[in-house]
Amino acid sequence: MVLIQKKNGLSEDLTTLESDYAEAEKDAEEAKAALLDMKGEIDRLKAEKDRMIAKFHSAEARVKIQESLDGLSIDAEVQALAGVREHIKGRVAEAKLGSELRESDLDARLKTLNRTAGAVTARAQLEEMKRAQAAAAGVAAGGKTL
Repeated sequence: MVLIQKKNGLSEDLTTLESDYAEAEKDAEEAKAALLDMKGEIDRLKAEKDRMIAKFHSAEARVKIQESLDGLSIDAEVQALAGVREHIKGRVAEAKLGSELRESDLDARLKTLNRTAGAVTARAQLEEMKRAQAAAAGVAAGGKTL
């Protein structure tokens, strides 16, 4: 009898323990499922964070590009080009004027040189004529004394 009571007590304990075990196993499965759900949620949030960071960097890059483009004004470039054109036209005009002035100055110098050269040539011819006359006079005087 005592053994039967012990057996019955142990059977009840076994039943209780089995139900506790089943309940613990169920709780463990629920906890595992909750952890897996939580891991999935964390992964989803990490992916969303990565997407948001990528969007943020993309937006920053677009803003920087827009700011750079805003800094570039076609009107300013056209005005700068017009200024360069005017400067070049002025330099070309200066070069033409300088060339014309040099040509007129050169013409005056050539005329002066031609006059000077003409005078030098005339003097040289005069000296040559004087020598020829002196030589002729010397020959004539030398011929009379002989």
